[in-house]
Amino acid sequence: LNSLGSHLENDGKVRSRPHKTAKQKFRKRLRHLTSRKRPGTFLDIVKEINQYTHGWINYYGIGDMKNFIRETAQWLKHRLRQLIWKRWKRVSTRFYRLMRYGIDREEAWKVANSRKGYWRMSKNQTIHRAINNKRLASWGLKDLINFTSTDLKLLNRRVRNRTHGGVRGRSLLAPPTRSLIKKDGLAILSFLNMFCN
Repeated sequence: LNSLGSHLENDGKVRSRPHKTAKQKFRKRLRHLTSRKRPGTFLDIVKEINQYTHGWINYYGIGDMKNFIRETAQWLKHRLRQLIWKRWKRVSTRFYRLMRYGIDREEAWKVANSRKGYWRMSKNQTIHRAINNKRLASWGLKDLINFTSTDLKLLNRRVRNRTHGGVRGRSLLAPPTRSLIKKDGLAILSFLNMFCN
């Protein structure tokens, strides 16, 4: 069952996860935000990414999507590394930047002179050590994995207090009564107001 971009499953448990189309649009938007050709400072780009990813995760906060977020977080960091590598442009800039971020002189010179493509270089272990996750975080990038594991617990707790039947909800086979329809309608409005205010 597809509803509001979510895919509901009933295999003994009622679960909600983002639909395939919603995931594709999410990746497409991130691909646009991390385009090598886009203008703007790196800090501005990271700010846009944080705003979009956290808004998307808030919307699908009750979804079963940990694996998808983990894969997307790794892919996003590769995209940012290739963006940074392209912006360094000249061999001398790459060489001194790599040395500044802890790479020894010989290795930095070898990598700086590489003619491999940007995406392939984003997976290079030397560049991973220079532009590691900690450094990306210091430049403002929010960790999607940590956001999912901590903030979503609070979000799910809010949903649990406002829906009928706890986390799993009411059985899909049970016919709704007039009082339950009214209660669920108020719960949905209250849930949406959390993100609109």
